[in-house]
Amino acid sequence: MSSDDAALTPAQEELLGLWLAEEVPGARPGPERHVPPRNRAEAVLADIWAEALEVPCVGVADDYFALGGDSVLAIVVVARAAEAGLDVSVRDLFEARTIAGLSLTDDRLRTAPFLVTAADGPSATAPYAAADVDLPLTPLQEGILFHSLTSGRQRDGYLVQAHCLVTGPVDLPLLRRAWEAVHAAEPALRTAFRLSGPEGPRRWIAPVATLPWTEEHWHDRDVRAALAEYLRRDRAAGFDLEHPPLSRVAVFREARDRHRIVWTHHHLLLDGWSQQIVLRAVLDHYAALAGAALGSTQQPPATNEPGPATPAEPHAVPSPDEEAHWRGLLAGARPTLLAPDRNDTGEPQSPVRAVATDVWPTGLVTAVEAFAADTGVTVATVLTGCWGLVAAARTGAEEAVFGLTVSGRNPEEPGVAARVGMFVNTMATRVTAKGPSTEAWLRTLQRRLTDSRRHSGTPLSRAVRWSGHDRLFDSLLVVENFPMWLAQGTRVAGLVVDDIDVVLDEGYPLVVEVATYGGLAVRLRHDTSAVPPTAAHDILGELRACVEQMVTGAVGTPGGLRTAVVDHRAGARDRAAHARRAKARDLLATARRRPVRGDEPGGTG
Repeated sequence: MSSDDAALTPAQEELLGLWLAEEVPGARPGPERHVPPRNRAEAVLADIWAEALEVPCVGVADDYFALGGDSVLAIVVVARAAEAGLDVSVRDLFEARTIAGLSLTDDRLRTAPFLVTAADGPSATAPYAAADVDLPLTPLQEGILFHSLTSGRQRDGYLVQAHCLVTGPVDLPLLRRAWEAVHAAEPALRTAFRLSGPEGPRRWIAPVATLPWTEEHWHDRDVRAALAEYLRRDRAAGFDLEHPPLSRVAVFREARDRHRIVWTHHHLLLDGWSQQIVLRAVLDHYAALAGAALGSTQQPPATNEPGPATPAEPHAVPSPDEEAHWRGLLAGARPTLLAPDRNDTGEPQSPVRAVATDVWPTGLVTAVEAFAADTGVTVATVLTGCWGLVAAARTGAEEAVFGLTVSGRNPEEPGVAARVGMFVNTMATRVTAKGPSTEAWLRTLQRRLTDSRRHSGTPLSRAVRWSGHDRLFDSLLVVENFPMWLAQGTRVAGLVVDDIDVVLDEGYPLVVEVATYGGLAVRLRHDTSAVPPTAAHDILGELRACVEQMVTGAVGTPGGLRTAVVDHRAGARDRAAHARRAKARDLLATARRRPVRGDEPGGTG
């Protein structure tokens, strides 16, 4: 599979639903007689199933689900099979459902790097044998891991590639020391994941993990082409989730005082807020080291020794009424799928990711802030409501369901703003275009969002399962309102940081990212095979038009706003058609005026 293929096909989306299902219709123990394994490969897998499912023995005709298999145990089976030298994918497991259905032969077995059995205990060669902290997954980590495994992208999926241009007399040895000190001090950056074990998938924190560091010279190269090629190779290399660190840094010297820096890490480790904390810590540490080298009395932060291996994130405890909440919220909801059906043949796909950006004018941003304050809601609620109306209008429905990324940082917890780790989750959000007035509708929406946040510790996969659908939505809204310490033009220790960009593919064909720091900009990250660039441009226009109509009072009800979005779409299509016809007329007129040369066919030489 292509390293850039993060978008899930419909078949993979359906597989994800089965993967996360606790019960599968029709999967019940039957009267079939026991059929023993017929070769060594089947015997190896049967032993793994028996141990993982805690049954005395497994026959090749036994149904995985009928034996009690579930989502967590599926991870255990696949990972343990790989450890034993047998390549069985999640897709294979769920489609075949029996060992016989896998059609295993002994040539499917390869040499196993190590094998951990219940009798032997953890192998001394296992990557997590020396771990001193073992923790459960956070809700978003669980969702990311399931997505990665079911799409076959456990190595290259969900990579974050943050890169920037640093101009000035950078001291590379000091910069490396700064990175290594911060990396050693933050437990989150030393985190890896154990995919097999009696308790299912877990994360663990290594006492020590050396940060990979690369330096190259790009003096005589096309910088943009070289960067694109490196990002492609870097993504293809991916990470082995069981071996820390899931982070690396590369520095490319473009000129004597120009260096391109790329920091790659797995999204399982950090949220966007934490990414900013790490970058600020590196710059602060570098500034202190550079100052000390020049004789300054300022000392670098005390991060030279490995930090304590303590949990990086607070653990969300499921609330007793979480199932009732999500079943009630999503009762009767229909899937909102904005992207057309993608390839479901099972063949590898290579979608191209693109980004469309709309920077809103200052006047509009001021109007949005004033409208939100007067209404008694947040700007994020306004954006959430408008995105729901745009999604509803685009699907011809009166409501929409989409994923909303929310922060899990508890403001009452001391020091939480400086914590590094995965503090966010994605929760299903439902927006209906019904209400007596826009203001009342927004206040009701905000109350519902607040209520849902009480249950934001629920893994998204579980909430989707309770909705009764395998695939509930294909778009994600991310409102970034965390502090941005690193921005264009940041100056530190005689250096200037510019040309900042972050490449991330969450696996959804359409991600709406709203940055509210220093103004308001909407970035639409999209799979061009599902959402072409022209459609992405139209979506940005519809979202802005909806907000403008709302905050100016031109339309006073949510239903009216949805209709306004539909009208805006129709107007955009008409304008595009008119432009195409005008261009065709111009081309035709030009062709008619073109003189006929005597040496051309039909000429009068």
